[in-house]
Amino acid sequence: MLYLNSRIYASLKSFRQRQPSQSANSSSGRERRNQANDVKKTFILFSIVIIFVLCHTLRIILNVDEFLNLTRFKEIRDKGCNTDSKEWVQIAVPINQLLIIFNSSGNFFIYSFFDPAFQNALRQAFVIRSVIQRNAETDNEQNGNPHRPNVTSERNQTENIELSNMNRDIRI
Repeated sequence: MLYLNSRIYASLKSFRQRQPSQSANSSSGRERRNQANDVKKTFILFSIVIIFVLCHTLRIILNVDEFLNLTRFKEIRDKGCNTDSKEWVQIAVPINQLLIIFNSSGNFFIYSFFDPAFQNALRQAFVIRSVIQRNAETDNEQNGNPHRPNVTSERNQTENIELSNMNRDIRI
């Protein structure tokens, strides 16, 4: 992964060095927008990879430590002790879990800050959701109770009569 990202970085660097000479030529605005979009997507890719590496480094260190001390862990377990004397491991494990959670949710924030297409998709999702909620609230208000959905329209009239009779019998 590091090799591929270093190759992408080298390509991006050579692209930026060629950029002024290309803009002097008659390249269209569309091509420039596509190139700027490619640069943004490359930046997003690098951000995701950097966060991934930073967040998983502690996990890798803990795994290597466990692998190197596997025989000691087996001896401790065979003696009946379940505690590890390394205090840094006891501190590092919860930090590692927090970093992995951060890595999982960090990609959402990277995309929402740097990717205009993702931002537009989020806006559309929120607009659609708010329109659906507004329509449901309008329907509920028209049917009488703004706080309770209209359930009676989904049942037939005989079910409504049976339910009202059951409620009357329970109260008596």
